Order: sequence, then structure tokens, then C-alpha cells
Amino acid sequence: MPNKITDHRYSQSYVFAHSLHVTINEAARTLFNANRSRAAEHYVLLGLQAEAAGIKLESAQREQSGS
Repeated sequence: MPNKITDHRYSQSYVFAHSLHVTINEAARTLFNANRSRAAEHYVLLGLQAEAAGIKLESAQREQSGS
């Protein structure tokens, strides 16, 4: 016959472990999504920086060829 106290402790441990697992998965998913959106932001910023550098280069070339 199963011991009710042991079964109860086991089920509490199982529920705790399961909720911890779910929490860790949610945290990992949140971090992944945050990193993905940060990566997109960095990509956009790099594009803007490259565009700004290209504009500066074009204007420098125009100034050079004009003088």
C-alpha cells in the first residue's frame, strides 16, 4: 500500500520541478526573443551607420572632384 505522505511529497516535488522547468523555458524563450529583436535593432543601426558613412564618402568624393 503506498504511503500517502510520500506520495504527497513526491507530487509536490514533481509539481515544483515541472513549474520550474516551465519557468526556465519561458525565460529562455523571452531571452531568445529579446536577443532576436536586439539583433534586428543592431542590423538596422548598422544599416543606418553604413548609409551615413556612404553619404559622407559621396560628399567627400564630390568635394575632391569639385576642387
